[in-house]
This record gives sequence, C-alpha cells and structure tokens, in this order.
Amino acid sequence: MSFDSTSIPDGMRQETSDFVPPSFERWLGRLQMTRLVASMGGFVFVWLVAFESGASWEGATVRAMVAGIALHFIAWAVALFVFGELYDIEVRRARAEMVERERERNRRIEEYYRERLLAKGMIDEAGNVTSAQGQHIGGVANVTPLRPGAPMSPSAPPSYGAQAA
Repeated sequence: MSFDSTSIPDGMRQETSDFVPPSFERWLGRLQMTRLVASMGGFVFVWLVAFESGASWEGATVRAMVAGIALHFIAWAVALFVFGELYDIEVRRARAEMVERERERNRRIEEYYRERLLAKGMIDEAGNVTSAQGQHIGGVANVTPLRPGAPMSPSAPPSYGAQAA
C-alpha cells in the first residue's frame, strides 16, 4: 500500500506543524505606556511635593527630573518582568493549543485510515492485521500497532519484502 497525500481529506491536510510563537509587539506598546506614566507621574508628584515644601521652582524641577528618570528605569524593569511573564503564559497556552490541535488531527487521520483498512478487509474490528481472505494472521497484529499504545512484538519482526535465498 503506497502513501498518496491526495487521499487525505482536505480538513486533515497540514503542510507544516512548526510552532510560531505569538508576537511580542502588542506587549511593547504596554511597556512604553507603563514607562511614560511612571516617569510623568513621578515627575509631577515630586515637583508638587518639592514646591509645596518650600523649594524654588528650579530646585523642584531638578528633583522632579531626577525622580522621573529614576522611576522611568524602575518601571521599565518591573514592566519588562511582568509583561515577559504574561508573554510566557501566552506562549505556553498557544503551544498547548497547537499540541491539542495536532493530537486531534492525528486522531482523525488514524480514524480515517482505520475505516479505509476496515472497508478493504485488511484489519478486523480489534485492529488486528488480516490476510486477503479476512483471516487473522498470528503475531503480525503488533508489528505495526494500529491501536494507540499497542506494544511492538519482539517475536514477530517486521518483514521488509522477500529475502534473498
């Protein structure tokens, strides 16, 4: 029996199963917004506190600039850690969904070919390989396991064609 990729139904065909992680681009905008809000908020807060405590506007501005720059880098580090963890969760979820889709696709392909082999009489209902007359061939049923988890039989090695005499 030769394998022909055109015999696979359209819903089961898949060209590649390489995993492509989700884009980090949407997290970058949030990261920039967090840095902006932290630095501007820190600047305004420190300027107001310094000015209200009696500092001149020049002194309050210098203190606020230092605080804004410091908060910018602190917020950057914290946001990078938090958004990195959220991105890792998103990647793990996407990978799990891909594995589940692949598992379902493989189950559907196996079911499709099992039905074809049953219709041709090449296997019986239990998944055992049969001869052309529909009789069970002893020991060959586990050579190519058609049941998930069926062990390979060491007593019945696979035959790869006629052996030379």
